[in-house]
Amino acid sequence: MIKYFFVYFAMMHASIAFGQEDVPVDGFKGEKIIYAISPVGRAEYNDLGEVVIDGKKFDCVTFRVQVMGFDDTERIYIDKQSRLPVRVERDVSTWLGRQYLVEQYDRKNFQLTIDKYKNKRKIKQYVIKKDGPIHSPVLLPFYLRTIGDLNIGWAIKARFPEEFVIRLESFDDVTTPTGKYKAYHFTSTPSKFEIWISKDDLHLPIKVKVLGGFGYTLVMKKHLLPRTLALKINETPRIYAAYSNSQ
Repeated sequence: MIKYFFVYFAMMHASIAFGQEDVPVDGFKGEKIIYAISPVGRAEYNDLGEVVIDGKKFDCVTFRVQVMGFDDTERIYIDKQSRLPVRVERDVSTWLGRQYLVEQYDRKNFQLTIDKYKNKRKIKQYVIKKDGPIHSPVLLPFYLRTIGDLNIGWAIKARFPEEFVIRLESFDDVTTPTGKYKAYHFTSTPSKFEIWISKDDLHLPIKVKVLGGFGYTLVMKKHLLPRTLALKINETPRIYAAYSNSQ
């Protein structure tokens, strides 16, 4: 299945901590990133900004994948301090029908509870306990953008059902439909995936490659950024011009 990366990591979440000096104070509210999925499909990321739930403030993003009859939209609520997920709501449609899932992240007890619904009725519950904080699979590439400057060889251990090491392997030149980028190239051990993050002010997740039998690649096709945010972080005109022309 083309969404193998996100399905695969749905049960294998990393515990990662990065600095956040490069993230604007107000986050990236209004940002949209569209990905082409090879061999076929598309994905879309949207930053909805701050939301308030029960008097508490969270950041909220959505990520949608559409591939040959498979349509999965995730609405993710993020803790402002840890940048870890608090709640994920998934609306999944396939040729077999539609289902709704709610993921609740207990950061104190390192527990993830997944409730599965069909026709508004809860039909199943899964509980996953780990020995550390649990991360969202969809957020992983976007979480990496909060890092500062790193040297080749930098690495962390990630907690999945099996242990992985995520390592900064190299600085690469990457070409996408939006242009050419210098990029941080992260790899995993065991070798399951690779992630490229642009080596600039935005630290954009520009490419994700999943290895193995269900391998596929996401490449950034379009990046849309509100003009006010682009000017605030001194981004080049091509970014916010694209946003303005798309309205």
